[in-house]
Order: sequence, then C-alpha cells, then structure tokens
Amino acid sequence: MTKTSTRSFQWITNQAVNPYVTIDSQQRLYISKPARDLMVLPDGHFRLIAGYDFANHRIVLAKPEVVRVPNVVPYNFDKKAYSKVKHFVEAARLGDSLPIRFIYRGKDYSEYPQGAFAFEMAGAMPEDG
Repeated sequence: MTKTSTRSFQWITNQAVNPYVTIDSQQRLYISKPARDLMVLPDGHFRLIAGYDFANHRIVLAKPEVVRVPNVVPYNFDKKAYSKVKHFVEAARLGDSLPIRFIYRGKDYSEYPQGAFAFEMAGAMPEDG
C-alpha cells in the first residue's frame, strides 16, 4: 500500500513572484513588481515604449533609452506603475478582452529589438509556439 503525501496547510504570500503586466478595464497598463525588477525599473515614475505582436499575442516593452524607435512616443508610468494606454488598446484591438494579463515569456527574441521584454497574453496560442 502506497502512502500519498498531501499538504494540509501552507502560508501563501501576497506578493507575485512571476513577472506579468495587465491592462485593466480602465485601459491602464500596469507593470507588476516582479516585471519592474526584471526590467530594472525604478519604484517611482518611469517611461517605456510598447509594441504589440499580433501573431503571437505579445506586448513588447522596452526602455526608450535602450531601444530607440523613431517616431514612437514612450508611455509615462506613475508612481504606482500605471499608464493610460487607450490608444495602444485601440491599435492592438484588445478592447473586447479587458481586463487581460500578459505573462513574461522572454527577452531578446530574434524578431524583437535587443533589450526588449516580451509578455504573452495568458492562455494565448502563439504562432511561434
């Protein structure tokens, strides 16, 4: 007879450990603390440029001083790590999906500029697998 081990109790922290970003129903992009740590962002105000990979359902974020893209204006984030992204939501056609979470999937994909961070839509089936 085999004995199965099950946990009967565990303390669970209120702090996320996996990097993610979300766009809430008010069309604000939020950068989680683990994502800010990963991207080496300050605790106060900061700026990021953003792109959207339609085929793979990914938000691609980068510091404007690291990835220079002509004619792209950075998003300004407040001290709580939120930025209004109404135009981004419209351009990426995400309005019907809000709120939505994107999970960190990697850095420096070959099709993205070096220094960019890719966050994939939770539950999406990307074309590049």
